[in-house]
Amino acid sequence: AVSKVANPTAVPETGGAVTFTYVVTNTGSVTATITVLSDDVFGSLAGDADCQVGTVLWPAQSCAFTHTETLSGTVGSSHTNVFTGTVTDADGHTDSDTDDATVTFLPVPGLELTKDVAPGQAVRNMPFTYTIRITNTGPVTFDPLVLTDTLPADFHYVVGSGDPSDPDVIAEPTLVWQNLGPLAPGASITVSFAVTATPGITGTYWNVALVGGEYPGGVLTDTDDAPVAIVDPAIALDKQLVAADLDDLLPNYVTFTVVITNVGISTIDVLPLVDQYDTYYLSFVTAEPYPEEDADDGLLTWHDLTGPAPNGFGRNLAPGESFHITTVFRVVHDITTTVNTAFADGPYDVYDNPANEPRDDEPITNVPTAVELLYFRVGSVAGQRVRLEWATAVEIDTFGFNLYRAPVEDLSRATAVAFVPSQARGGGATYVYNDPVPSGGVWWYWLADVDTSGRETLHGPVSAVVEAAALPYRVYLPLVIR
Repeated sequence: AVSKVANPTAVPETGGAVTFTYVVTNTGSVTATITVLSDDVFGSLAGDADCQVGTVLWPAQSCAFTHTETLSGTVGSSHTNVFTGTVTDADGHTDSDTDDATVTFLPVPGLELTKDVAPGQAVRNMPFTYTIRITNTGPVTFDPLVLTDTLPADFHYVVGSGDPSDPDVIAEPTLVWQNLGPLAPGASITVSFAVTATPGITGTYWNVALVGGEYPGGVLTDTDDAPVAIVDPAIALDKQLVAADLDDLLPNYVTFTVVITNVGISTIDVLPLVDQYDTYYLSFVTAEPYPEEDADDGLLTWHDLTGPAPNGFGRNLAPGESFHITTVFRVVHDITTTVNTAFADGPYDVYDNPANEPRDDEPITNVPTAVELLYFRVGSVAGQRVRLEWATAVEIDTFGFNLYRAPVEDLSRATAVAFVPSQARGGGATYVYNDPVPSGGVWWYWLADVDTSGRETLHGPVSAVVEAAALPYRVYLPLVIR
């Protein structure tokens, strides 16, 4: 007796490998030798060392071998061929048997998997969601449909987050949905689930999803992966001097702002702030919000700016939002140079992750000008006279203006050409000065506003091109030729 079995029994029309298994069995009562092994399509078969022409089989003994071919054909057709085996005993008696196997040709299947993650960044302990979409892009149904997702180390599945269901197998790092089918041609299914990352890790992590769909011709698979960046909470801090009252009338004050911005992706839950100053130069007056520790000892401390008023803003600091803190100090000694420093001292986000501790120094050296200048320009040039124009919107404690001129764009080579007294009375004013230059060429000008204490603040430069004056007479000399 012989048998022939094909595996698989169906392949895509474009072609597929099929393995045929051949078995020869001596069903008689005497020893026989294999004398013929043939296939009506493949011709004579060589078999293998244990099952080929010349192999001796005892009664009830069997032998087997395999033969692999790549087959293709049109959709709906089939491939059938007959296997013949013959045995002969010692007296020359023979017996033969036949069997066939059929392979059917199917349409080419199609299966596509795409994977995304949102958000693309997360802090530790913060859930983020993977979304997997599986689409049958071919003409055959897949059933069963198995989905496997392999998580990176230190990633953990959030039980109950699976949609449409949790995995059938949760054996981290492996998640398996054992049967999402049947998936008909043109149909899709979406699977989503949430994951968290273990505290202590940062960096970009990838994980792979694999889908396998079974159809009459075998199993088709597809994969996709998605990166997620695990980051730390992050805040930025910016301290600036926004006002300085340094005239000769006491008391004098300076005002700072501290802007703290959440530049990370998680909400800040605890936000302590410390503001440090030099008590020789400055004495604390007030702040908004007001610090819990306000002793005039060089340190102002807010325990948590997310806490309730009057010491906080009464809310957490969400991503992209800012807190604005204002501090006011009285000047107790003439300031040459001093530095104020603000820093966050141990902030945490809502997932108990420590954030960075930024700091910013603000020196008090360049006092803002007492003049808000609208413009400074060359109005016109007439002969060797340059008309200079400027205007102010506001003048505070302004004594007047110095004008400087140089033949090159170099302030160190400039000379003072005029002083123009202030014309403003608490507001602004418009000024004009006509400067007679000594010669033609390009002349450069600077404007300096002078306050009541004698400090100058420079503006400019601007330039004017002056044509050389023409000579009033011409003198002709005789030409003597020898």
